[in-house]
Amino acid sequence: IGLAKTKYIFLVDDDAIFMQNNTIVELMTEMLDTTDLSLAGGKFANNDGYDGLLYFENRKKGRTLSLIRHGCDTLNETVVNFPSCLQCDITSNVFIAKRLDIVEVGGWSSELKVGEHKDIFLKLKAAGKKVAFCPDFQVINKKATNKSYAKLRRSRLGSMKRIFENIWNIEEVTLRNKL
Repeated sequence: IGLAKTKYIFLVDDDAIFMQNNTIVELMTEMLDTTDLSLAGGKFANNDGYDGLLYFENRKKGRTLSLIRHGCDTLNETVVNFPSCLQCDITSNVFIAKRLDIVEVGGWSSELKVGEHKDIFLKLKAAGKKVAFCPDFQVINKKATNKSYAKLRRSRLGSMKRIFENIWNIEEVTLRNKL
């Protein structure tokens, strides 16, 4: 983030493929310019997605982070002048964000090399920054064909999960499909 000098940061996973040439990127930057949003994100067309709501719960096991997948619809808060986009807490790892807002919340954790996704969205939420999910903005998630690279990514998940849980003082992360 320290190397970026632009107004926006465009983040997409290294295994994403753009589906078509369209104006969605321009539309999302217009949205960021004309609203109080900090980030506008999309989804992966070929999987179930990661858009939703984030909240902490105290359970018997301890503090839990819950992700309510596809929970944006329950808020029923569209973005003014952009009716196909919904206010949300988290999107898939394909988004455009205001660089200064990302810097203001501390950017990405230097400790998290894999699984850093939830961390940045929790930082934005904690700082009162607004996020929108735009389902029309889609890319294809192409699974790694290099087996050694895929194995490296999987091997780091456990240790990165523990680091994330320590940073946010939680015992577990749960994925739910409804409130």
